[in-house]
Amino acid sequence: PQMYFIMQILLRFRDAHSRDPSVSHMEEDKQALLRLRDEVLTELKLCTDLVGDEFASHCFATLSPVCAIVGGVLAQEIVKAVSGKDAPHNNFFFFNGIDDSGMVDRIGSAP
Repeated sequence: PQMYFIMQILLRFRDAHSRDPSVSHMEEDKQALLRLRDEVLTELKLCTDLVGDEFASHCFATLSPVCAIVGGVLAQEIVKAVSGKDAPHNNFFFFNGIDDSGMVDRIGSAP
């Protein structure tokens, strides 16, 4: 999913700048994010259009409702794992705070 690639871009930004994108550096951080997007997607041999330019504008805040949703999903998975009543999600949960959608995706080979 597109969110996987955005996470890779944000992790690369954090590695390069030792911080998250900041409102106080918005314009330069947007340019850095777009440059990193091109680098990440080119390294993976993917079209840079896979992640549109607009993603860079949405990387400058932590939204409490998004944190609450992701925290709730995480807590649910911990309860599943500890109680053994249901199988926990297998691999990654991606939540898109822009369109309020989430998905579970397995990344890598099946066991």
